[in-house]
Amino acid sequence: PTGNTPRTFSIWVYSSGQQSNTTPATLLSYGTPSMSFQHCSFVMWGNKLRLSNWSGPPDIDYTYSHPVNQWFHLAIKLDEGYVVKIYVNGALQHTS
Repeated sequence: PTGNTPRTFSIWVYSSGQQSNTTPATLLSYGTPSMSFQHCSFVMWGNKLRLSNWSGPPDIDYTYSHPVNQWFHLAIKLDEGYVVKIYVNGALQHTS
């Protein structure tokens, strides 16, 4: 998909609880970073998830309490108009 076409990203994440509060860990990167509005990435550090949205609209930060020492499912749904929904283990946790 290109532009603001709706899409959903889904990944499994294992958190040991040792994430740095200063150095983010990239969970997923999609598209071409050098192309405006054609890239997004998801990074985690400490108890925060950041969506860098297509090199254009403002980044979205979401602070959450995730399971430690176990796998959890993370889904990020991007709708038209840059509406972002974040799901953890199937439950809606955040809407922007």
